Amino acid sequence: MTAIEEELDFVTRLAKGDGKVIHNLYERHLGYLIAYVVKNQGSEEEAKDLWQETLIMVIANIRSGAYKNQNIHGYIRTVFINQWKKILRSKKQMTVLAGVEEYPKEEPPEETWGDLVWEELLMWEVGKKFYQLKEECQRILNLRYVDKKSHEEIGKIIHIERSSSKTKLSRCLKTLKNLCHNDPNFPPKGKQP
Repeated sequence: MTAIEEELDFVTRLAKGDGKVIHNLYERHLGYLIAYVVKNQGSEEEAKDLWQETLIMVIANIRSGAYKNQNIHGYIRTVFINQWKKILRSKKQMTVLAGVEEYPKEEPPEETWGDLVWEELLMWEVGKKFYQLKEECQRILNLRYVDKKSHEEIGKIIHIERSSSKTKLSRCLKTLKNLCHNDPNFPPKGKQP
């Protein structure tokens, strides 16, 4: 198997939610991503949270066709770094608005490996429910949370009013929540196996 074929196989297995691929990918990048965030005004906890969110975004992008057969590892790092930059910009805006130099930081509770696995399991389960939504809902949620579009931008893209964008987003989130809560196999909130 050539390197290109291996990469395509890896991406295909990642898109299908192959647990072994996801775990290996998670472990492979975790150290680098934590170091990047800590070096750039963040904490290890923020890096772990963002890494999980990034993984979901990357898989969604692969499934939606937004990923264009680039080097998957470089693509992941690019998505992660861009998301971290958005967080930093948001933090700076909050600081300016509050009129203080820095918010006091609380020490986050230390998570065990089991906690991280549980959170990852919940995110994957929600991800599966995402693909049960109508295509329009998937598109609106992707535009808002993956592409970080405003309601006005979403309205222009899908040809609706800004207020309709807010309403549709709210309905889509409610539908997603109901899909999760109405599934007897969905893990109950806060209860770990």
